[in-house]
Amino acid sequence: MKIPLFIFVSFLIGLNSQSNAQTATNFSEEDCEGISHTLFDDLDEGNVIVIAWVMPCYSCSYFGSRAYDAVQTFAETHPGKVEFYLTDDYANTSCSSISNWGTTNSMANHIAFSSTAINMSDYGTDGMPKVVVLAGSDHAVLYNKNNGSINYDDVVEAITTGLNYVGLNNNETINNTFSVFPNPSNGHFSIEFHVQENTKLEVFTVLGEKVVDVNIEGCTPNQKNKIEIDLSSQAQGLYLVNLSHGTHNESQIITIANALVK
Repeated sequence: MKIPLFIFVSFLIGLNSQSNAQTATNFSEEDCEGISHTLFDDLDEGNVIVIAWVMPCYSCSYFGSRAYDAVQTFAETHPGKVEFYLTDDYANTSCSSISNWGTTNSMANHIAFSSTAINMSDYGTDGMPKVVVLAGSDHAVLYNKNNGSINYDDVVEAITTGLNYVGLNNNETINNTFSVFPNPSNGHFSIEFHVQENTKLEVFTVLGEKVVDVNIEGCTPNQKNKIEIDLSSQAQGLYLVNLSHGTHNESQIITIANALVK
């Protein structure tokens, strides 16, 4: 969804006030493949980091996979920009065990850690699992939930917010954000956006399946354009409208509330 700056800032403040951690806690650690990561450096580079602490246990996989599936939603629209860190709750499980557990439980595309430096207590109450979403050069905590409170749609929205939040602080992003309205929609909605060279406009399901490549050939370059979209034949739910220019992306969430359910 489109988030005006003053509402967006208020939203971030509200999210942070719900957790004990106003900002992320930095760490510099090697993952289970021996690759070094510094959290603040990754965030400063414009990445959104999702950290899931697990025991590991069955219930951890059940709720932890909600966050993992949310991250995979962005694999095509924002390749390499949203990373899933899978880490042991109290660093008492071996790297091989935590990594194998993630692969066995359908979370293969993870970056595994087992380190006391990545401490879930830095983010308030411990949980099995615990999931946080982190983004921005000010290292904001956009999502912080435990156990059964972890919700796929909420993690998707937090990641989308994080990607847009990065865009507000990144001079290399598309120079005019775009709007999607009305939202929620009955399947008929409009998109206003600025067209540059190599601009692409696409709509995806939250599972990452492309619904439509929007034809923008008739749009006027270097100006704001408006296109009408009809998704009334699609199932109701959340969709991602993705605007890209070169290597830069912006996404908005559109809710189809009264569309035809197949």
